[in-house]
Amino acid sequence: MNCIHINWTKVYERRHPGEPFRIRDHELLTTILGALSWQKHNGSIRMITDSQGRDAYCTLGLESLWDNGITTELDRFSSYRIDPDYFWAAGKIMALSVQEAPVVMMDTDFILWDTIDFRFFSDQIAVIHREDLNGSYPDAGYFSLLPGYAFPKELDWTVLPCNTAFAYFGNQRLLEQYTRDSLDFMLHAVPDDPITYMVFAEQRLLPMTAARLGVRIYDLSGLAGLFYSGQRAFTHLWGYKSRLDQDPEALRQFCRLCIRRIKKEYPWFLDTLCRIPQLNRYL
Repeated sequence: MNCIHINWTKVYERRHPGEPFRIRDHELLTTILGALSWQKHNGSIRMITDSQGRDAYCTLGLESLWDNGITTELDRFSSYRIDPDYFWAAGKIMALSVQEAPVVMMDTDFILWDTIDFRFFSDQIAVIHREDLNGSYPDAGYFSLLPGYAFPKELDWTVLPCNTAFAYFGNQRLLEQYTRDSLDFMLHAVPDDPITYMVFAEQRLLPMTAARLGVRIYDLSGLAGLFYSGQRAFTHLWGYKSRLDQDPEALRQFCRLCIRRIKKEYPWFLDTLCRIPQLNRYL
């Protein structure tokens, strides 16, 4: 199965004006482990980024990490007026919009440790889990939109959102409709909140589109025997990244744990790891 990693560097650029692009230590290591583990258990993987991202990975010596290479499709969206302060995950939608199903999208802070038989999902969708409708998912009237924009017809605002840290897309029609509607929303929104607008475009519009088209969504963490408690079959940093950013000791322990896993399962990658200066303190 083909998988894609995605890194839209415009988000970092906006949050760190004037600074050279840099990937945090913990996310660099989960990116490495995510790519290595995917190739071991499930197939090929590619990094989709922009020119700045490609240059950064190549400078780190990681150009061969992804067996399908590093590509810069996100450059073609440079003229899109999508604000990375509010639409920080827009790069995922952009990258998906130029893919062909079937394809898996996996966040760089997500590692899948097991093999999945994607034939089970066929031409449907699978996500890591569904989410409850809470304050992050308001009704249509909440959103400020440019004149002339209207939400797609027949949206069901009662369906549960999807977490897309890991998502399988087996349906080309849905993939095209979802990404087209998501980009259209982001181009016409007047956002004033960095959460609600983004999670609508990414995590809520997906199941709404699936419901419109009659496409089934599988919840991976709900399939008996596939995932287990304690994130044993997968690791998703998610909110733990905040702890790692603020706690040097927790960061040190986590990074050393990742490196021990690489030494154990991918010893041939150690030479590459040792040539990455920012990781030397954990070796």
